[in-house]
Amino acid sequence: MADSGRPCVILLIADTRTNRAALRIAGPMLRATFPLSQADVLAALAVGRQPAGSGIVVL
Repeated sequence: MADSGRPCVILLIADTRTNRAALRIAGPMLRATFPLSQADVLAALAVGRQPAGSGIVVL
């Protein structure tokens, strides 16, 4: 991907019961830093674009 000059961090987290529980607890605090939904992040990547911001992807 070309560097757009926008900072973007994709936090990739393994889809485990423990991680999902941690995200339920910490999710509201993380939303400010990682505002994009998983669907938005994956949609941008699927068409070869850099996401419009940072987001969390659980796989």
